[in-house]
Amino acid sequence: MVDDEQALLEITARLLKTQGYQIITAGSGDEALALYKKQEATIDLVVMDLNMPGMGGDKCLQEILKISPEAKVIITSGYLRDLDSKDISAAGAAGYIEKPYKSSILLRTIREVLDGKKNKV
Repeated sequence: MVDDEQALLEITARLLKTQGYQIITAGSGDEALALYKKQEATIDLVVMDLNMPGMGGDKCLQEILKISPEAKVIITSGYLRDLDSKDISAAGAAGYIEKPYKSSILLRTIREVLDGKKNKV
């Protein structure tokens, strides 16, 4: 889970842990990429904010896909209305969620991506 909003990161991590997921958190794209390089084999999915200071989610997504082209990444953002969802998918994201999101939408999207279903555009 990657987000520069610490409170959202903590709440979401707690929610996912209650659902049985093992969570690694990062507060920036740079931190996420460093963790991914070290723990790639144990990471099944990355849920990442698009807009973060420093390395944003778009650049981090590209770097993760260079390491592991089959990586599953869900992009979250409060600004998705301004983006073409086809561009997000074409960039390699397995799914996207617009913030603020309901926990049920997050959990459903995670399950669909882990089960191999792309988020519908």
